[in-house]
Amino acid sequence: MSEEALASWRDGAAKQTIIEFVRQVSTPGPHYVSPAERVAAFDHDGTLWCEKPMYVQMAYILDNMKERIEGIPALAENPTIRGILLGNLAAVRRVSIAGFLELVSSFGPGPSPDEYEASVAQWLAYAVHPRFGVAYTQLVYQPMIELLAYLRSSGFKVAICTGGGIEFVRVIAEELYGVARECVIGTAMSYAVKERSGHLVLDRAPSLYGPANEGNGKPINIQAHIGRQPILALGNSTGDIEMLRMAGERPLSLCLMINHDDAAREYAYEGRAATVKTTESAVTMARRRGWTVVSMKNDWQNVFAFNSS
Repeated sequence: MSEEALASWRDGAAKQTIIEFVRQVSTPGPHYVSPAERVAAFDHDGTLWCEKPMYVQMAYILDNMKERIEGIPALAENPTIRGILLGNLAAVRRVSIAGFLELVSSFGPGPSPDEYEASVAQWLAYAVHPRFGVAYTQLVYQPMIELLAYLRSSGFKVAICTGGGIEFVRVIAEELYGVARECVIGTAMSYAVKERSGHLVLDRAPSLYGPANEGNGKPINIQAHIGRQPILALGNSTGDIEMLRMAGERPLSLCLMINHDDAAREYAYEGRAATVKTTESAVTMARRRGWTVVSMKNDWQNVFAFNSS
């Protein structure tokens, strides 16, 4: 696949940096990297699809788990949980999906993997974004879809490294992004193996499996799942900094930070909380480290496929 496949990327420094990096690592020469080591790690929420006005998984949780959480007094009385249950967007924005899952991880056994995935798929089939009026699955970023395909065509193995629940993203990873479910890394719940009616079953246990997948948790979980250091990493918030730093330790690497600065076509985060901290501070940190900042407004010709110009 040629660089022309990045049709939704405007010609500019960000696009040319990507093209030049891919050319260097995939062409025999001093900077060549073997296909086995050509690993790219992408954050999910706010990097591959829209995360406003709240995380998609959080919207799912509010629609499907509200009654269960309210039935546990200790959780329902927690100020953060209470604010979220009441639909307080400020409360929602103050907590990441990873932080929320960690907070509620002790509320008791949950559904089996099959039951959970079926519930997510059913919800995504009818849930509609409150601003754009389309299914959440239509809110993937077209430039990211093109970049994923461009990297795969250049011998990269792509992993999604999300702060969200690993099982939630597995439901959509292959269909939306062409990423196999085994290449999804995320905040994971523990499971217990049980015997039921002569069958071995997995029940969700009341705890996280490993660290929440944000901040320091991302490099830890990348090592645990992949066992290779990415040479390319892409994120949009301070929760992705450690993942980008992990990639940046390579002699030749590419670290990209999405700057949400397009209020007309998507959202502008300046002065607002994106996850636990502000994306503005993440962009500042990225620039200080010499990473490539991708401006949604200036570097993307199109944001979503349905509003392509």
